[in-house]
Amino acid sequence: MFKRAALRLANACLVCLFGSLLQPQRAAADLLNGYLEWDYSHLQSQTRDATGTSGAQKGDGLTQKYNLMLNKSFLPLLSLRAGYLWESDRNWLTANGTGARSSITTSLPSVDLLMGSPMLNASLGYSKRKESDATAGTSLPDRYNEDYHASLGWRPEGLPAVSLLLTKINTFDGQRLVEDSGNDRATLGITYNVKNLDLKYLFNYNDQKDKLLGLDVSQLSHTGTASYSGQFFDERVSLYSTYNVSEQGTATSSSGRGMVDQQLSPFSGLFALTAPGQQYVVPETATLGSYPLLVDGNLGTSAGIDLGPQPGLQAKRNFGFDFQNPQTTVNRVLVWVATSTGQRLPDAIARQYTWTVYQSQDNLTWAPVSTVAGLTLDPFQNRFEIKFAPVATRYLKVVAAPLDPAQVPPGIIGFTSSFNLFVTEIQAFDEVPAASVRKNSAVLSQMLNTDVKVRLTDTPALYYDGSFFLTSSLPDGFTKWTVSNALMAEHRFNDWISGSARGAREDNEEPKGHRGAFVYSALLRMTPLPTLSDTITYSGRRESFQGKSSGADSLFVSNTAELYQGVNVNASGGLSLSSTDSGARIRAYNALLGVNLKPRGDLSLNANYSWNSSTATGAGSDTSIGTQREDIGVTYRPFTTLYLTSSFSLLQQSGQAGTTFQNYGINWSPFPDGTLQFNFAYSENLASVNQQKSKMLTPGLTWKITPRTTLDASYQRLNTSSSSGTESSQTLSAVLRSSF
Repeated sequence: MFKRAALRLANACLVCLFGSLLQPQRAAADLLNGYLEWDYSHLQSQTRDATGTSGAQKGDGLTQKYNLMLNKSFLPLLSLRAGYLWESDRNWLTANGTGARSSITTSLPSVDLLMGSPMLNASLGYSKRKESDATAGTSLPDRYNEDYHASLGWRPEGLPAVSLLLTKINTFDGQRLVEDSGNDRATLGITYNVKNLDLKYLFNYNDQKDKLLGLDVSQLSHTGTASYSGQFFDERVSLYSTYNVSEQGTATSSSGRGMVDQQLSPFSGLFALTAPGQQYVVPETATLGSYPLLVDGNLGTSAGIDLGPQPGLQAKRNFGFDFQNPQTTVNRVLVWVATSTGQRLPDAIARQYTWTVYQSQDNLTWAPVSTVAGLTLDPFQNRFEIKFAPVATRYLKVVAAPLDPAQVPPGIIGFTSSFNLFVTEIQAFDEVPAASVRKNSAVLSQMLNTDVKVRLTDTPALYYDGSFFLTSSLPDGFTKWTVSNALMAEHRFNDWISGSARGAREDNEEPKGHRGAFVYSALLRMTPLPTLSDTITYSGRRESFQGKSSGADSLFVSNTAELYQGVNVNASGGLSLSSTDSGARIRAYNALLGVNLKPRGDLSLNANYSWNSSTATGAGSDTSIGTQREDIGVTYRPFTTLYLTSSFSLLQQSGQAGTTFQNYGINWSPFPDGTLQFNFAYSENLASVNQQKSKMLTPGLTWKITPRTTLDASYQRLNTSSSSGTESSQTLSAVLRSSF
């Protein structure tokens, strides 16, 4: 059967190759262009579980894409851009003797009229995306997305710059039974820069209509921002200040049916990794750092967080929000994702993810809210919808971990156990019944942030660093301010010893009361030899809030040394002591030792040992967690086209049996620069957890037939086994792309 599939693939490639070689040459290279792409894949897999029950699947997938784009200039500043994309995605799957087929057809015509100059530009356009879906011969209602858009930009030299964007989007299915909604938006932005002062004004109108529920929500907002930065007195004084004021009004018209989404605007996005060996071991005690890409409004671009299948023990991804207001009510989170293949994540894979929601008031201690699994993506959007009971909190986060490759169900065309799933955006909502929503509401918020830095002396360098932050909103009456006064010192004692220190008093006034803290730190850096470096860091914090006190102190030592040429050693370790306002005391230790050997240019050996231990006492419970990990790795590259790698890891955790991981791999590319390129890869992974073993063989071929036509073909054979069963799969795929 697999040979017949390979023969069908070869015939299809020959037909497509013949067509690409005979394609006519374009008459005008700057007017008409496009491409065609054929993507074929065949998969066979066999499984057997621990009870001896076996299963078999085979499937074929064929994706065709045809794109044509016209660019025509009528006048020096006027041009037309029109295009048409047609895509067909067909799949045939047979599982245990039962066959199924599905197809998705997409068409996307678009047209844009453009006028542009460096000072003035404008555009007017329209596109309509249609998706037709059929499964097992049953056609589902067609899905449509209409997009009308217009823009205007004016950038005169020395005067304010103005930009205007108008959009109208209609989303509906063919029978208008599942979705029938519209969104009208207008955005006006004005910016003006004069010397050290930046002024910005943003007007936004957003009207969302759900015709099935009889719901109309319109929002009107005005936002003004002023920022100033400058230096004075021979640059001894630096000042930065920004003020932002925003007014948002919402008008709701509803038949009283359904739910209304009130999207929340977080102060910042947050992110952290938690796992043994990471800076934070468990989600309950992780401090998340600022991560603006998670809340930048870009739903289609990766934020750099991958949830795709990865072998071995993977760190959990913690992504969340800081709302500033500790009484923000949340009961719904959307996690937007995008696959590395550009395809929609199949439901069978999406259901394997587990999502846990946590809340916190200090970004230090987190309490679980809800755990859900079995979710699938929205049928119209690439997003997970996580619902939970309403919580009032300042910080909220969602935690998930990448899948183990063994969790990826076999037989899904186009998806193996090695794809990427990137998180692109997270959004938070307060979802309430439409009947309970006020018909009209308004929110006025403002934020002031000022920083000043003064250089008091030159030797030693002594600085004063002061800041003031204020945020408030009406009509809820929320107000919060923070004042920080700090002294910083830096000094180089001689050619190889330098140090710095900082001490600060922070005062924070929030609705729940006054929070005061003393924060201090010191660093000593020593480099007695060019090949030897030592750093000692001490930091601490003492805080009082509502008559209770808490504190934390940590000491960390880091050393790096090049003992001989090609022999590098690093050693670091430290301890931290902390106490919470609830009476808990936490003591934590960590140590890391690493050795890198490079006896020759093509050979590298690495060995690392890490140890972490933490003990918590008081507050009604005593816990102790310890983790040790040893890693050894070898890489060998005898030729530029051949790469060999091997690694071994041992992970030991308190109260659990030790876990071992072994990985071996080879990658060979004998003709890296030719018209015909070949690549061969083999990897083997073993883990003591459930006696997991996997072997993967992947040869590949790239043929640059003409400067505009390329054929990529690959074969993958994957065998996995564990205490729960075995699986063997073979995948053959080819992509032919030709442009003109």
